[in-house]
Amino acid sequence: MVNKDIIITHINNLKKICKPLTNCYSLSVIENADDIWDYEESFLFSCNDNGINRLFFYVQDKFHLKKILSNLDSGTFYIDFITMDDNQYSKVFSGEILLAKMMRVATRDCSKILDDYTIMKYEDDSAGIVATYDDVHEINQLLWSEFDTAISHLCDDKELAGIVEKKEILIHRGNDNHIDALLQTDIKPKSFYINQVYNKGDKKNIHAIMIKRLKEYYKNGGRYVYAWVSENNIASLRFHKKYGLVHDGTWDIVYCIKR
Repeated sequence: MVNKDIIITHINNLKKICKPLTNCYSLSVIENADDIWDYEESFLFSCNDNGINRLFFYVQDKFHLKKILSNLDSGTFYIDFITMDDNQYSKVFSGEILLAKMMRVATRDCSKILDDYTIMKYEDDSAGIVATYDDVHEINQLLWSEFDTAISHLCDDKELAGIVEKKEILIHRGNDNHIDALLQTDIKPKSFYINQVYNKGDKKNIHAIMIKRLKEYYKNGGRYVYAWVSENNIASLRFHKKYGLVHDGTWDIVYCIKR
């Protein structure tokens, strides 16, 4: 483990000489830092994220980032960054494994959806139930079997229990009593984040659940809705487009680095 004060000191020293390039968007990750590599004032650190070694960088320039990456210890690491230019770091990661190019799809006014009959015909306020602690293990088994944690940042049962406690997950159970539809959202007063969408049953169920959440959000004054979707996931892009969500030009690029 790396003491978080060491990382804070590194950040402050780097900021004295430049505006750093970074993919660390929340300092909360430094609490779980495992290792650190540096070059001059630039540095990179790793965190264990449920078995995935994720890398976070604070560097002076792309040359420094490339230099540090060349000196990584043996192992498999994952790194992602948000950018408006999907080729921003292409030379830096030349030769590495590109796992995904995630598009941020969004709409700034969800009210248009609530007036669209092609969607609102699925409206059913009784659809879906708020997941409880008893559902946690089954939900997590489903998520880990359907999604790649290297891309989707999945969590363990304890973390998921906290998400369930905040009532962020709605589920629908089929005739066999298994979950056949799931919607995980992170709703704030001014933003509606569609985190996970899963549907193996009748499409009306997932649409009814989505409408139910959107109506609550809109009623409380919310308008902006967004999600991250792989550029190759045509079905998901079509689903989100039904709700007015289209690419806003922002990317999340994910690489796997093997040493």
